Amino acid sequence: MHPGTSPYEEPASILEEVQSQLRLAQERIAELEEEKRQLQIDQQLFLQLMDHIPDKIYFKNKESQFFRVSQSLASSHGVETAENAIGQTDFDFFDPENAKHKRHDEEVVMKQHKPIIGKVEKEEWAHGLKRWVSTSKLPLFNSEKELIGTFGISRDITDLVETQAALRKSETSYQILVEQMPWAVFRKDKSGKYEYCNQSFGELLGLPREEIVGKKTNELYSEEQAKVILEDDETIFENGELLDTIDEIEQPGSGKTIFVRLLKTAIRDERGEIIGLLGMARDVTSEQRAEKAVNFLAAFFEVAQEAITVTDLEGHLLSWNPGAEKIYGYQASEIIGQHVSILAPEELRRETKAIIQQITAGEILPPFRTQRRSKTGQMLEVMLSLAPIRSSDGEILGIAGISRDVTQEMLDKKSARHWNALFQLDAFPLIQLSLEGLIESWNDAAASLYGFSLEEVKGEHVSILLAEEDREAIYSQLGTVLMKEVVSRVPMTHLNQAKEPISVKVTMTAALETPADRIEGILMISEFCSQ
Repeated sequence: MHPGTSPYEEPASILEEVQSQLRLAQERIAELEEEKRQLQIDQQLFLQLMDHIPDKIYFKNKESQFFRVSQSLASSHGVETAENAIGQTDFDFFDPENAKHKRHDEEVVMKQHKPIIGKVEKEEWAHGLKRWVSTSKLPLFNSEKELIGTFGISRDITDLVETQAALRKSETSYQILVEQMPWAVFRKDKSGKYEYCNQSFGELLGLPREEIVGKKTNELYSEEQAKVILEDDETIFENGELLDTIDEIEQPGSGKTIFVRLLKTAIRDERGEIIGLLGMARDVTSEQRAEKAVNFLAAFFEVAQEAITVTDLEGHLLSWNPGAEKIYGYQASEIIGQHVSILAPEELRRETKAIIQQITAGEILPPFRTQRRSKTGQMLEVMLSLAPIRSSDGEILGIAGISRDVTQEMLDKKSARHWNALFQLDAFPLIQLSLEGLIESWNDAAASLYGFSLEEVKGEHVSILLAEEDREAIYSQLGTVLMKEVVSRVPMTHLNQAKEPISVKVTMTAALETPADRIEGILMISEFCSQ
């Protein structure tokens, strides 16, 4: 007892201290009970996770023996319960080579204290089932930060791997298909930049693919041409519809003008938003020129003064132009379907049928003079040319015939002498053409200008003298002359025998037969223009 204190004060102080310590102990016990309860909950959650998660989870000691595994891992190896896998290693479940690699990975993880994340491996599970997994392995430490082993998780990614493989195969097949296509294929984003093109597109533009991909439209084409292309692209971006056009473009690589058929459609993302366009293109220059030639021939068929006919292989008339109506007097409606021998005099009908047999057998006959009878019974002297009509593979489909009435005179001798004198005396190069544009004669000035002899060009089409850019124009000019109009001093570029360009001004006019006033030929004057 301390001096000056009551004999009852000291025990009371001790009692208060004991009560305080008791309260603290009770609070600590409550905390421990809560921690124990929470630990039990966490443990139960962990056990639930290990029993039901489809991923394979495991914990191993330093010898790579399992001391805790998920039920999914045990099941994949044919073990009934997770407890039955405890103490085993990968050598009990995998082939030695595979198990050896897994052990090596775990040794690296434990040595370096660094994880291996997302390693893709092929495993063989129970019953020979082969699966692809993504495996992550990490070092395992105890509460004192001491290394005690490894733990990891493996996820079955077989569906993903197979899908990716199928996608790669599909992409490879797509690339092979696109590269082998005769069509030129390209892809552009909304800014007009080329993201891809196949070899055919590079050939179409006359450029290596490396000089196209990554470039924008206005970097490849002229300002005017790029504007047209981008306007078409914008139409696709606005309405998403397929655009099918035939455009005349200048090849960026060569500067050559070609006709191209273009098919373009929108590319959409997974939300349906337009993010670019896919295009296919094909050079249709030959087709366009062929169409122009067909149109020219169709116009020539209608305006030609000669009788132009087409028969089948038996000689029945299939086509009959206005020139034939004028010469023979039959309307197309009354003679189509009739045998062509209806035009021949009785004594020549057998000959007519024999000629048809010769043509259908593939023989080529030179033009010949013969007689034909008009609807009124008038006997006509005609110059007749016959030729087989063949398909693209050479099969004879029919017979084309051109006949000209030479009853009055085939060519006026006086006119012929005049032509010859004109040819030899005129200072300008003069070329005499047939109605089809074939070179029939020319004067010394023409021979000097072009460097060819008459024998080298006779029978050739006049287009052989023209530069490529002017060859299409000659057909329309020939058509103009056949309408009995004059083509006057048109600037053109011709080529001499050495393929050197010659600047000329061309005048073309029809040579009319008298007295019938029919077009017998075409006269072309090439006025040389000095550079």
